[in-house]
Amino acid sequence: MMLCSEWLQRRASGSLATREFFADAMDYYRSQLASPPPLFAVASDDYAWCSEMFKGAGDVILANAAPTELRSRANAVLFDLALLSKCQHSVIR
Repeated sequence: MMLCSEWLQRRASGSLATREFFADAMDYYRSQLASPPPLFAVASDDYAWCSEMFKGAGDVILANAAPTELRSRANAVLFDLALLSKCQHSVIR
């Protein structure tokens, strides 16, 4: 089975968003949306990378951190889409 991120790497000339890309984008939103401060919701098929990337960030919620009963394989994608549909802005790469 191939992860979505692996497929994208192959299709997108081997280049995915860097840490700097996300840091810059999040800093932009933090500066533009100061009151109330933004809260970032992260949905990804690479939970390990996201956990490491956003470790210690108090304004980041990982979608995969939802209660186990909500994260069955059958509805994981639907949960992520429902969460992201409630967001007012997006950082996409």
